[in-house]
Amino acid sequence: PLIKKGANPVVFCRYLATAEHVRAGLRKAFPKLKVEAVTGVLTPDERRDRVADMGPAEDEKDVQRILVATDCLSEGINLQQLFDTVIHYDLSWNPTRHQQREGRVDRFGQPAELVRSIMMFSPDSAIDGAVLEVILRKAEEIRKATGVTVPLPEERGPVTDALMASMMLRRGETRQLALDLRLDDGTKAMEARWRDASENEKKSRARFAQNAMKPQEVAPEWEKAQTLLGSPADVRTFVDRTMSRFGAPLEPRKSVLLAHVHALDGALRERLSQRDLTGSVRLAVAEPAPTGTALLTRTHPLTSTLAEALVEASLDPETLSGLGIGRVGAWPTTAVDQVTRIALLRIRYKLTVHSRKERLLLAEEATLVAIEGNQIVATGEAARDLLNTPATADLATPARDRFINKAREDLPSLLDGPLAFFVKSRVEELSQDHARLRAAAGSASRVTVEAVTPPDVIGLFVLMPSEV
Repeated sequence: PLIKKGANPVVFCRYLATAEHVRAGLRKAFPKLKVEAVTGVLTPDERRDRVADMGPAEDEKDVQRILVATDCLSEGINLQQLFDTVIHYDLSWNPTRHQQREGRVDRFGQPAELVRSIMMFSPDSAIDGAVLEVILRKAEEIRKATGVTVPLPEERGPVTDALMASMMLRRGETRQLALDLRLDDGTKAMEARWRDASENEKKSRARFAQNAMKPQEVAPEWEKAQTLLGSPADVRTFVDRTMSRFGAPLEPRKSVLLAHVHALDGALRERLSQRDLTGSVRLAVAEPAPTGTALLTRTHPLTSTLAEALVEASLDPETLSGLGIGRVGAWPTTAVDQVTRIALLRIRYKLTVHSRKERLLLAEEATLVAIEGNQIVATGEAARDLLNTPATADLATPARDRFINKAREDLPSLLDGPLAFFVKSRVEELSQDHARLRAAAGSASRVTVEAVTPPDVIGLFVLMPSEV
């Protein structure tokens, strides 16, 4: 029935021999499906390759697949892009093992709206019944009470005794009364240890108080972090523009992008090859990433390497000099109505944490500030929007130099005036952020923020109305 519904299941077995046997049976039952097994006889790299090979090739439609695996695959390899169902063929004595198996499939990036998890057991099997009754159902009760799955105690003796007791009772073996009494003691010992583990988990949650922090109290900081990190669209724009600047624009190909790194500058190509990026790299811009592609993120090796190259090019005129990248500029634009100067600042802060033992932390940020005359008109994202608006023309070199030199001459007065005011306002804002977050977390410590002045001006750009 699962296969008829289009499911792609992972069948988890406990033993290698069982997995091989199940694979052989499934291949006979479903000859048109891709059926493979991944067990501990394979190295970690071989396991990854075998799973990846089950995906569709570029020239074929998506085909159904079944993967049979032992618990060597329940951690470390994500299966959500190729599979949408978990079948526990062998029930595990450890309830967290079931959670780990399911977590390989039911996770972020899973395209299926419904993920099924099925436990297979036989009512005629004393072991299956004991595992269900003694461990899995009680584990579910504990999970509902604590919100997490509490693992079994490390000591296996009481666990084995509890399972044996349940099996003896199920079979009605009245001849073993003396043995039943001893095993009943083992059951009580296991339940006592498990109860203690559950109580410790409750205390741990109360101590760290994750559930005490209300989302609305930390939402402003979360939104600020999202802005600083940039959205997926920002990352794509950056990589697309940078690759174009280097003479190898991204090539859209259906749902993926091709980055032709082999067409880049020799030094840059060598740096990328050291990070295993050669030829044409296939990139995905949305989850789930198709087989054979990597999701384009700010931490992807291509993104970070391009960013490093641009920073070097802006700091050292001899590095990639043909790009013409600098940290000063002047151009006409439709984004402003009067001459506007945009300064890229690097501000350093000293954060003193006042608690039982005082600690000094250092932090820095880079931010944009737009100034008209002596007034700040935009900061952060708003200033970046001004900077990102395309120029309407190129200024003649003498005119461009005149605007840049005038901005440089006025920089000391800007640092003493509006930029100093901006740094002071940032100190107050950061102090309030720290106070609010620590209050939300119930922390008794406090933080004082002090800026190292003046800030570093690492970029200065002059925008003028396009009619000038």
